[in-house]
Amino acid sequence: MFRNILSTNIIIPLMVLTVIPFISGFTFSRAIEEKGKNYIVDLHGEHWDVTQAKSLGFDPQSRIMD
Repeated sequence: MFRNILSTNIIIPLMVLTVIPFISGFTFSRAIEEKGKNYIVDLHGEHWDVTQAKSLGFDPQSRIMD
């Protein structure tokens, strides 16, 4: 019984700590500026144009954790 409690107390937090970074795509995103336009590049390498959002006050760097 003690073994099950110990393994549960260790395994579940480890699973949470390893799964959460893969679930949240913005953790691995980055903001770039090319040819006067601002983009957020996601986990798959796709560029999302946020130029208009930035002109309205959105700061792409503040939403990204490298």
